[in-house]
Amino acid sequence: MLKYTLIILSLYSVCAFANPRGFNDDNANNYHPQGFNLMQKANTVNGIKANAQDGDYVLLPGYFSEKINDYKYIFKDVLNNSIEINLNNIVYSNIDFDGYYFIWGKVNKNFFKTSVNVEYISTPRFESRADSKTKELKR
Repeated sequence: MLKYTLIILSLYSVCAFANPRGFNDDNANNYHPQGFNLMQKANTVNGIKANAQDGDYVLLPGYFSEKINDYKYIFKDVLNNSIEINLNNIVYSNIDFDGYYFIWGKVNKNFFKTSVNVEYISTPRFESRADSKTKELKR
């Protein structure tokens, strides 16, 4: 009987830690599907810096603002907050600084800084930054 009780308790504790996590900022109302929760908000730079853990996956919409070297860039979200991203894992030859992108990647966080190692980058959407900011904030 003790054996069955321990098995049930261990299964319950595993299920409690299996819930999906998001890094939400209440100011951003951009929704995207994530896991089984279909109304999860898109990540923001402030949300990633404040809540993300090393190894978490994030979806981040925004713009490339600055090139550091061949594979490191500064990426800004709609609220104009910036984060460093690494394009080591993908082959993407020409980054357009006027395009609006969605990046999917893994958080690299240590004591001094937070960055994102990009695993997928969308094709650029061309619209003015002011237009996309008002669209994102209205949603």
